Amino acid sequence: MEKMRKQQEEYEEMLAKTKAIVQTNVEEKKKVIKNPYLSNINQDSTMSGMINRELNPGSNLVGKETPEFRPTIPVKGAGLASKHCTIEYNQAEDKTTVFPNEEFNNYTVKINGDLVQQPTVMNPGDRILFGSHIYYIYIHPKVNKDSTFEYEDAVKEANKESMRLGEVDEHAAKELEEMKTKLLEESDRQKKQIEA
Repeated sequence: MEKMRKQQEEYEEMLAKTKAIVQTNVEEKKKVIKNPYLSNINQDSTMSGMINRELNPGSNLVGKETPEFRPTIPVKGAGLASKHCTIEYNQAEDKTTVFPNEEFNNYTVKINGDLVQQPTVMNPGDRILFGSHIYYIYIHPKVNKDSTFEYEDAVKEANKESMRLGEVDEHAAKELEEMKTKLLEESDRQKKQIEA
């Protein structure tokens, strides 16, 4: 029992040291970045904020890297195009705009859960989803450099339309059940009238 307790203490000590190193690395990365950037949101909260993609003034192409093509902001995964979308950072106006791919229904980009179908200005703290599962938070170092967002909340937000459909289905099912109950009651009432 004593051996297990000692191993647990050693593990917790190593875990605390690892978390401290990760936090130091994240803080160091954030100090160097001068322009707005995208910071990853990961299912494993210790991995969130580990990938920071600083936006260059002008156009920043987001997409899959291929042997022939290297985007400004490389992303990997299903449902992503090599030229998935463009993020334009206008340094003079300090404004960031997302331009969707012409095939935005096939190569989706969502901001705060809403499908981007036309150029959309981003605000600090906005969440952006590329494809079906690549989540980032838009960080402006002068405004919200310490912002974070939980992965589960990002997933819920990105799938809010599907969740609403589920709510509608639940509501419809409840209405159908109420109608069924009323019909059964009416049927019973009519049977009693006939028997009487």
